Amino acid sequence: MRAAQISAYGGPDVLKIVDVPVPSPGPGEVLVKVAAAGVNPVDWKIREGYLAEAAPLTFPATLGNDAAGTIEALGADVQGLSIGDAVFGSPGITGGFAEFALLKVDQLARVPNGMSLVVAAALPVAAATATVALDTAEVKAGTRLLVHAAAGSVGSLAIQLAKARGAHVTAVTSRATQDHVRGLGADIALVREEDWATQTGQVDVVLDGVGGATQEASWPVLAKGGILVSLVQPPSEEHAQALGVRGMMVFGHPTAEALGSVAALVASGQVQIPIAGEYSLDAVSEALAVSQSGEVVGKLVVKIG
Repeated sequence: MRAAQISAYGGPDVLKIVDVPVPSPGPGEVLVKVAAAGVNPVDWKIREGYLAEAAPLTFPATLGNDAAGTIEALGADVQGLSIGDAVFGSPGITGGFAEFALLKVDQLARVPNGMSLVVAAALPVAAATATVALDTAEVKAGTRLLVHAAAGSVGSLAIQLAKARGAHVTAVTSRATQDHVRGLGADIALVREEDWATQTGQVDVVLDGVGGATQEASWPVLAKGGILVSLVQPPSEEHAQALGVRGMMVFGHPTAEALGSVAALVASGQVQIPIAGEYSLDAVSEALAVSQSGEVVGKLVVKIG
């Protein structure tokens, strides 16, 4: 099979399209013929070695955290699934950018009727991350939520999932994507290049997908007892304690329950998954470069099969 692999950490030049053996599913796994794989910022970060200490790779490694396709083979003890079923999920931090991928049964869900495999491939990591972030912050009806990087894949989902829970959502985004995030349900859309921090009022939750100076500027807008949930860097405990708030970093680990729940909302039309671009397997490096630019509105997808 063809796969997008790296044999060392580095820039775009370390990624090659190579021929490798098709893997065999072990207990609790299924082999999926991949139709499409979602692109996540963590993919280029893994390639460049930003996660080398926390999650070291064994080389050569196939990149890709999201995959959707049809089941080709079942591992031992797999029940409730059949060859030919359309499924989507995460192979882990590697494995999605290939013609075949192994998915664990507790990290996949069936693709709902009427949903394309391209849309399904866009879901796993973004859906899991947005769900974990909102659950960690206990977002519910009446919660005042501020979302940074609101036009990205996680931010776009977080807005919609939070609105489904009855939250009030303020989105911080570029001027060009203000209308986009309003269309997703944001009650207020502020421009990141302007003094957004003076316009938000007090909020209960900040979802930070940017870090750095943006995270620093977010602390003062939190009400007492509020929480800053970061997707990119550990929040300062010192800042949190001084202001009487909390800070926490979260990671999205796809589960069958979370994926199924979000997929049902997408299939019913309650949640949109904007596809920002589609690429071939041979153009994975191009897709990762676009992701790394930080200007993606929605989700990038690699079409494989």
